[in-house]
Amino acid sequence: MARKRICVYGHFAFGKELLNGQTIKTKIITEQLINEFGKDQVMLEDTGNRWKTLFRMPFQLWRIIGQCDNLVILPAYKGVRVMVSLLALYSILGHKTTVHYAIIGAWLPTFIDSKKYLALSLKHVDYMYAETQTMLKALNERGYHNVQLMPNCKDIRIISEDEFPSRNVTPLKLCTFSRVMRQKGIDDIVSVIRRINDRHGETVFTLDIFGPIFRGEDEWFNRTSRDFPEYIRYGGPVASENSVNTLKDFFLLIFPSRFYTEGVPGTIIDAFAAGLPALSVHWESFDDVVDEGVNGISYPFGDNEALERELEKIAGNPDIVYSLKPACLKKAHEFKPQNIIRTLVLNIR
Repeated sequence: MARKRICVYGHFAFGKELLNGQTIKTKIITEQLINEFGKDQVMLEDTGNRWKTLFRMPFQLWRIIGQCDNLVILPAYKGVRVMVSLLALYSILGHKTTVHYAIIGAWLPTFIDSKKYLALSLKHVDYMYAETQTMLKALNERGYHNVQLMPNCKDIRIISEDEFPSRNVTPLKLCTFSRVMRQKGIDDIVSVIRRINDRHGETVFTLDIFGPIFRGEDEWFNRTSRDFPEYIRYGGPVASENSVNTLKDFFLLIFPSRFYTEGVPGTIIDAFAAGLPALSVHWESFDDVVDEGVNGISYPFGDNEALERELEKIAGNPDIVYSLKPACLKKAHEFKPQNIIRTLVLNIR
């Protein structure tokens, strides 16, 4: 069999319509590589069935490095230890495949602090691609000099200002747009919206919750959603190609995540393309993604009282948000895949 130029080894979830960040990023990078190098030069390997994949992984990787010049891996934290350790072993045994690790999120630096073998194995990866400058710096400080910047990206339509919703419409429409789970702060924003509306004695804000319910969180969310007042509703999952059209009619995106090591959240990119500012928790890499007071607003991490104060301020002066919308569209262009992916493409070439 003729050697292929590239293999992408990631979570494609063939035959399923998964909307998580890992799957979306894997598919976006693959599509761009096919555009650059041609379909006949890009091989795909799916890590979708995690238990079967972990068993097969030693044999899959050995076969891949015998067939491809470049291997692009996109593991989540559950698979990274096995995958990178195997590749380090094969490197010691003399394989010639160039390994590119496109990191998903920004959790890796703190993760490897307690995983010494993984920390050592990562030295054998030819290129690592960090989503944010914060993460790149953290890896550099830990002795990794094989790291380059490659933010998350999305190939989505960017609206025009003509599509902005009408001003001065009440109640003000808020939304979340992420996996539906406790660690994404869904309980937090629901409680805050309830308190504000109860205090005012009217519906100041509505809240639409979009996204797939995370595995194992069904019972919690079913129990929680049974008590939703009429101004809070679950809108279900939204296909990536419909994200902008879904978001563009809202007033403000709320991003109350409890994950401090978020990288470049895809939901923020979706919101920018829809001209939708975010009121977001100030996660570790916030300043790498959002320009405070220009295309978004932050509040201290985990501080729900601060979130409530910001929303009260916005309720009294919605122009705070309306004035940010044009800058969101400008920012969205920074996350176009054809711009972001150039670093990886040049290294492969």
